[in-house]
Formats: sequence, structure tokens, C-alpha cells
Amino acid sequence: MKYPLAKTEYSFNAAAKTITFSGTVPASIQSIMHITNITRGVMYFQPQAGAAYGGSYLPPTLTLTASTTGHSDSDELLIIYDDGTAPLTNAQLRAAAVPVAPNIQRGAGNVTAETTRVVLAADEPTVTALTSIDGKTAALISGRGGVEPLGQAGVARQLAFTSTSANTELTSTCRRISMLARGADCRYSIGSSSQTASATSHYVASGERIDLALPATPNIAVIRAGSTDGTLELTELL
Repeated sequence: MKYPLAKTEYSFNAAAKTITFSGTVPASIQSIMHITNITRGVMYFQPQAGAAYGGSYLPPTLTLTASTTGHSDSDELLIIYDDGTAPLTNAQLRAAAVPVAPNIQRGAGNVTAETTRVVLAADEPTVTALTSIDGKTAALISGRGGVEPLGQAGVARQLAFTSTSANTELTSTCRRISMLARGADCRYSIGSSSQTASATSHYVASGERIDLALPATPNIAVIRAGSTDGTLELTELL
């Protein structure tokens, strides 16, 4: 069967007029069907075209008869190689295209409208049987699921912020909040224990709303960012 050789399977020496094969090495010169320098648009090797397009072959190196003067070792060549095998027939191509149905078995247990459990058969190559997918959960990322749902509104809090840091312990099961600074700019600090906010803590501008995920046993401390007191409107999302 005839096919082109990849560029990684040969090296070209223009000055020596040689092509050295690697990887796929033709067994004889008869296996080399055609060579063209694509970069230059010049044919090098085509035995049927006459002696000017022939060469000599001592595996793995073919020495060309054609001129390569002024050509470069980096030029791209089209090399057609015949491995001697017969091409696939139409019937073989059609047979290769027919998909094989997977062997899938339903696992034990009740099948409801909400859930279906399947067991992969272990009699196919590279398939390991799974007893079920019961109890499987998505891997956590930094202690949380890969997708953060918005959640339902829980406790609504109005946290006054002044020149002194004030900490509030949020609902222990709360994992997300939505908050809006009202009346002034605010700085805040969030953690799993009592917090102290400062002039270098996180910042939320007046009128800005921020949605955040929380750690376990969440606490939030607030302090004003400037000289004006305000209120942090906070909604717990459960």
C-alpha cells in the first residue's frame, strides 16, 4: 500500500544529494515510488520518468541522480513509499466501519423514574466491571463541589460598620452569602472563627453587591473604609 512518509522519517542532505531514512526504511529501491521537493517544486525521483530521475540505494540512504544545487536540507520533501501490502477492499472497509454494540447489563435493584443504575460488563477488553454507581459523588475542590449553586435566601442581616471592627457569627450551615454595602464603603474579613477587619481587609464599595462562598462555621467582621459609617446588607444563602 502506498503512502507518504512523515518528515520525521527521513533526513535530507542537499549538498550530498542523499536522503537517509529512519523509522520506516524501504527494503529496496523498488519500494520508493516518488520523491518531489515541495519547497522548490522540483521532482527528484521517479524511475518511470527516465534515468535522470533515478538513483542508487544502499539502505538506509538513497543517493539521487537529479540535481539538488542551491537546495536546502530543510526543504520539505514528498516521499511516496510502498510497503508491499495490498490495499483494503471495499468489503473490508465496510466491515471495519461497522460499530460493535457495547455489552451493557442493568444492575440489580429497583429502577425508578428518577434513577437508573447500570453495570458495565467485564467481558470486553480494557473494561473493568463496576458493581454500581451508588454513593458516587463529584470530587470536591478546596472542600466544595465543582459547581457552586446559588442557594435559597436564609437569614437577612444588617451589619452596621463604624470605625471599630465588629464581628458577626453567621449560621453554621451557611456556605454562601450575598451582600451589599449601603451608605458608605466597607472593608470585611471572613473566616472560620472570630475575625477582625482592618484598613487592609477586603473592600466593597458603597452600592456594590458581592456574592461569596464561605468556609465552615463562618464569621464576618466589618469596619468602615473611610470616615463615614454605613450598613452591610447581608443575605445568607442556604
